Amino acid sequence: MVFVGQVVLFLDKVHDKKLRSLASSVYKKKKGSMAKVVTAGIDLVEEKLKRSTALRKLIKMSENAKDLGIGHFNREEAYER
Repeated sequence: MVFVGQVVLFLDKVHDKKLRSLASSVYKKKKGSMAKVVTAGIDLVEEKLKRSTALRKLIKMSENAKDLGIGHFNREEAYER
């Protein structure tokens, strides 16, 4: 059994028109097309949030990283001739 929740949205006229336009152009006015547009929007926001969080973590890691270079060496040490 699949649970299908119900949500009531109060949108202004501009966003209501955008939602209906997207639903009709992408899903050809099929049953459930508005729900599919909203679901896709939720997935996009979630993905954007995940990427933003990952980017912040990466920036923090790079700022906290120590010098990882190999340092000064002689040619002989590098090639052990």
